Amino acid sequence: LADDAAIRNVAAYLGTLTPTPAAATLDGDPRRGGAFYDTCSTCHGAKAVELGIHEGDVLQAFRESVHGKGLLESGLAVSAECTDCHGSHEILPKDDPASTVNKLRAPATCGKCHQGIEPIYAKSIHGQKLAAGDLKAPACFDCHTAHGIAQTGTERWKLAVLEECGTCHEQSLTT
Repeated sequence: LADDAAIRNVAAYLGTLTPTPAAATLDGDPRRGGAFYDTCSTCHGAKAVELGIHEGDVLQAFRESVHGKGLLESGLAVSAECTDCHGSHEILPKDDPASTVNKLRAPATCGKCHQGIEPIYAKSIHGQKLAAGDLKAPACFDCHTAHGIAQTGTERWKLAVLEECGTCHEQSLTT
């Protein structure tokens, strides 16, 4: 947060909230997934934008993503929840090297659920460059985004990936 006034605003807002216990999403129960979502959205949803905590409503993007729809519409226990990527207690900013969502740690974080993809990525040119410390090399969320994860194979996703590739590989944009 930018200054003491912003911290006081957030503290005052938090004092007005009724605690919502987080519930695991089990047995395809979207209501339980919604309760989990509500816990995070209390501070990281639209109100966070209003208070200047986030530039965008990351939870709205999550709600519309493949993971969010699986959690909130289908109640799928295998859908990624906030804590699967960010952790439960030691939540650190993404630029902190110890953060589970730091670019250098993204392949391991995503690989916890996406079995088998981490070694494939590690062998790729992008994985090798990232492992060598080249932060210009794309990690998982550079192509798939962090919160608005779209289903791969859709025309929208393919176009977005081509545009992303084109930021470094200009020849990708000529196709």
